[in-house]
Amino acid sequence: MRLCMGKLPRWTTGWLALCLGLIVVGCHDGGEARSIAKAAAVMDIEALSAAMKSPTKTARCYAANAIARLRHENARALYLELLKISDCGWKVPTEAAFRLSEVGFRDELPAVRRLLESSDIRHQVSAALVLADANDVDALPLITPLLSTTVDDQGKPWLNWAVCRLEKRSNCVKPKTIIPSDEGAAENM
Repeated sequence: MRLCMGKLPRWTTGWLALCLGLIVVGCHDGGEARSIAKAAAVMDIEALSAAMKSPTKTARCYAANAIARLRHENARALYLELLKISDCGWKVPTEAAFRLSEVGFRDELPAVRRLLESSDIRHQVSAALVLADANDVDALPLITPLLSTTVDDQGKPWLNWAVCRLEKRSNCVKPKTIIPSDEGAAENM
């Protein structure tokens, strides 16, 4: 699910961000986790950016997950950093790509295209969808070969749909399958 923080009343956005912060930190009771949750609740990008430089991986990953899920124009540079993170789970770069698309990112298309080079089908599919939404026809030669190399039954229909959209065919049908995730299933797009 993608949250559209920019179109909600300010008080609603704050409560959603607070809930997001609590979800990100889960049941952990460390001081860093609480401060990251608070920073996420008020969309304090500077504090979250500082937390990403923490010496502990747990704090860095909490901050990365929080930033990846918040839509904020001032986080654009951080989203680009998150595209390169590999030690905080597959969702961080994927969510960062979607956030870049939400804040307008034409200059960052090459960074999103690099996700297509990942061996993780979840990165490939997410990047293909973001690039198709951006109508990035330069990505077509990078996405098309993935159709012949992927064996993922859930990812292939989404890659086909992205290619169809980039080729501007009129018969593109959105897949009814689910997007790949950790459990082999994810939410419908």
